[in-house]
Amino acid sequence: AAHVRQAWGSKSSGSDTLELSHLCHAVVAPGVEEKLRIQLTEIQLPSPCHVSDGEVRCKAYVGPQAAIADGPEGRPDKSRLRETKLEVHGGRAYAEIDVGVPQPQEPWAVRLKLYHRPASALFAQEKFAELVQVVPCVSATLKLTPSAQSQRPGSARLEVVRLVPSSALAAMQKTAGVVLANAVAAGVEAEDIERLCVGARELGPETMANPQAVAAIETAAKMGKAAVVEKLLASDVP
Repeated sequence: AAHVRQAWGSKSSGSDTLELSHLCHAVVAPGVEEKLRIQLTEIQLPSPCHVSDGEVRCKAYVGPQAAIADGPEGRPDKSRLRETKLEVHGGRAYAEIDVGVPQPQEPWAVRLKLYHRPASALFAQEKFAELVQVVPCVSATLKLTPSAQSQRPGSARLEVVRLVPSSALAAMQKTAGVVLANAVAAGVEAEDIERLCVGARELGPETMANPQAVAAIETAAKMGKAAVVEKLLASDVP
């Protein structure tokens, strides 16, 4: 089930926040603004590395997965991404990003860049490692790819959580059913349907009883998609 915590809005309102670590940005509540919480811990820099821990800086580029490597030479298409600096202290980087109403409504990803400013050129940014990951994501240790081919990769533990006002729960549940039904009708693979179901279940088990979700089983059966039917039944679609 989704975690419900104190809101990031007005404390006096007593409203709460849904913390979602599986549900992709294909499912959003119309007109509802969100945040993303990014935490990078247990940072092990690529080796050998001439950058000391105190010199490490970190930037995140967040947005549609397609834009993460769509720019020139496989770089991020920054015109379609939100860029933010993470606070780095003692081997830990952290940020909460206002993403507004998520657009476009499709899977998102983050590209994290670790860099430092050389003493000889304080306005230059020298990148030395990065990682790319689909978001949101549960806490997991990932590879830090070094910029220099002579270096061994590093690693870091990354967690990215969507923060959504809990007042949007009913709208999110309804949208999840519609997205699931559309994905099945479009012939999306069983593994992707399973991931969508895992995310939808974060909104509570009643999400899977949504009429649209129930209709998705009938659609899959008519299309002869036995593997999809199996995934939906395993996800408690009645």
